[in-house]
Amino acid sequence: MRINISSLAGNATVLAGTEQGRRVLTQLVDTVREPESAAPMFFDFSGVTVATASFLREGPLEYRRLIRSRSSKLYPIVANASDEILEELGLFLESQNDAIFACTLSDAGAVSGRRLIG
Repeated sequence: MRINISSLAGNATVLAGTEQGRRVLTQLVDTVREPESAAPMFFDFSGVTVATASFLREGPLEYRRLIRSRSSKLYPIVANASDEILEELGLFLESQNDAIFACTLSDAGAVSGRRLIG
């Protein structure tokens, strides 16, 4: 499953603040359905140049926390994030003693450059 984060945020290239993060969280909760079997869920940051820690905390990371609490079969992975976004994400996750996988995801769905952030 691939979720285009920019599309959820109105095609924004700069994702900042708790309010924008919460709007994306609401859309994730309303649209993503639980699969029958375990599956990766790629948060695709293609087209996004900046994502602040407050946006990440209240949006994608909060969604990950929610589905973990429900024993979901979805496994969130950050895809196609810029180095600046990965740095922001890594600093926040390190402060929380947490981590998430990141990768590059092609248009055809091929995964490369797997790494652990945080």
